[in-house]
Amino acid sequence: ALRLQVKERLEPDASAHDNPPRPEGPIRLRADSEEEAVALAAALLARSKSLAARTLVVTSAEGWRFVERNPTIRIALCASSSVARQAPRGKGLVVLLPHASGDPLAEGRRRDEANFVEIVVPRPTGSAMERALGRLGIDRARAEQLVRRRGRSWSVFRRSNARDPAVRRPPWLDRPESRTLTLLVLLEAFTDKEGDREVVENIAGRSWEDIERDLRMLASLDDAPVVEIGPWFGTRRAFKAKSALELLHLWGDRITSDELDRFFSEAARLLAETDPALELPPDQRWAAPIYGKSRRCSDILLRALAAALPRLAVRGPETGLRRFDIERRIGALVRDLLRDADPARWLSLSSFLPELAEAAPDVFLDAVERALHAPDRPIAALFTESGDANTGRHDSVSLLWALETLARSRAHVRRVAEILALLSTIPPSAKIGNSPAGSLAKIFCPWAPQTEASLEDRVAILEALERHHPDLVFDLRLGMLPPLVPAIMFPSRRLGWREEGLREPRVTIDEYRRAVEAAADRAIASAKGNAERLAALIEELDRVRKAGREEMLLEALAAFAKGRHADDIRRPVWQALRERIRMDELRWEKPFPLRPSALQLARLYRALAPRDPVLRRAWLFDAFLPDLPGALSNFKATDRVLGRHRIRAIREIVRARG
Repeated sequence: ALRLQVKERLEPDASAHDNPPRPEGPIRLRADSEEEAVALAAALLARSKSLAARTLVVTSAEGWRFVERNPTIRIALCASSSVARQAPRGKGLVVLLPHASGDPLAEGRRRDEANFVEIVVPRPTGSAMERALGRLGIDRARAEQLVRRRGRSWSVFRRSNARDPAVRRPPWLDRPESRTLTLLVLLEAFTDKEGDREVVENIAGRSWEDIERDLRMLASLDDAPVVEIGPWFGTRRAFKAKSALELLHLWGDRITSDELDRFFSEAARLLAETDPALELPPDQRWAAPIYGKSRRCSDILLRALAAALPRLAVRGPETGLRRFDIERRIGALVRDLLRDADPARWLSLSSFLPELAEAAPDVFLDAVERALHAPDRPIAALFTESGDANTGRHDSVSLLWALETLARSRAHVRRVAEILALLSTIPPSAKIGNSPAGSLAKIFCPWAPQTEASLEDRVAILEALERHHPDLVFDLRLGMLPPLVPAIMFPSRRLGWREEGLREPRVTIDEYRRAVEAAADRAIASAKGNAERLAALIEELDRVRKAGREEMLLEALAAFAKGRHADDIRRPVWQALRERIRMDELRWEKPFPLRPSALQLARLYRALAPRDPVLRRAWLFDAFLPDLPGALSNFKATDRVLGRHRIRAIREIVRARG
């Protein structure tokens, strides 16, 4: 858009005399900061040789005299808005004027000018900035973390990585309004809702009028540390720190103990409040605002308050906050919130569990374990009070996200796995995609494990879980067998501020092979003598073959066939073998595929046939049109053959039973 506007100014279309005249004022470039606007404009113009040859970057008033003496210069890029005030308004000169997004003077000048063109450079989206960082050689996990920490701002990214101390220290840090930065360090975002105003006033110890005045002034500065959002719904506005982490490093040394005490007092009060939505039935809680069952504070402030806890706990000790023992105080806050919490407390805090978990991992896991071993298991309310699967409020998802996040750390993965195994015993009120078993499957996924734990550690953890949760571990191992088609696995949440689990899991071919072989070996070993598990393995025979453990499974089936098992115990294995043999016949269009195991399966099928003729022939009557052995040409032939089989079965049963 910028190059197009410049070319239209430099090369007017003489034939379009009927068109209205193009505006001759400066082209305004609005970006996060003036420097960002100038850098982007220079990069875009440099891509065009014809435009670059006629462009000059003007950094001072003397530069304009140089422009007037050189008619070949047709494009003047102002290095700052102050330089642009002295720009000549001669015909044929295109002036590019940068200004920051929150600059009120620029907004006023824009309204006063009749002819103006403005090109807005929005802040990049998270995905766009991640791709750009990837082109700089930064891996995806680190790029995702940097985008979150730098607030999607290239100006903040540049300042954080600068070596020059003058660049690292922004000028707004020395303004008198910067005293309000303490609020942005501790809260990051809040609105002008009445409940938010009270909280902000209590933490700052000043009136909202003074606070709002300072915030508006800071938001109007070049490369402002705060962004003013809104209004929406008429008059509602919000203030948000561009990068709370940057402010923590720049301003953390100036936060006083009294301010911190007031913050912890408000955090304890707000997070301990019972959510008014719990007064409604579970299937109506999603519509709590419609029924007037909302908290006095906005969700923006509450989420910012919860997000501040892990940020301060992890990054606070790097600043002057270490003198206040900030990490211990946050751990104590989390302990007080979750210790002996009743179902209402768990449900009220459900949206903030990932933040509480990262803020104090060991304290959080202690609280979850205590709640699971309590007689009434109060944490079970997160699963049993979810409401309808489509419209209900699924509070259990936040707990699973919190546990998945901690499982990325090798230090916590064993405890998380044990907790998830216990949670899997709680029957949910609604069946949704997220479940404790699904979270475990992500952690132990052989091709993309969502943990830093080594393969040996993961195998040992599953063996330990198997002692108390054998069926759950068997299902997990079954899911770890090689997929028949390319599988998709959605990665679990990453820690926002801690470095554990940041690396992308890189699994070699050899490690993957050892992982699936170990899963197949242990699954087959645990299935020996267990008809239900052997039947499940037969259903997954193709995946067992891909793991290279078909012979081991056939040996386990042969040992089972030699046992003196009752018909009702043998029947699940026998039925699974019949379905497998029929599937192979349909696949290969011949009685048995040319594979040695096919004959073994047929022998096992005959050996495991129930002795009772009723059980042996019941499959012929279980369905209207059961699958028959052999290839049949059409429905009439199938119906004719089925009739003969059924008559033969009835005669056999009559002879045996009388």
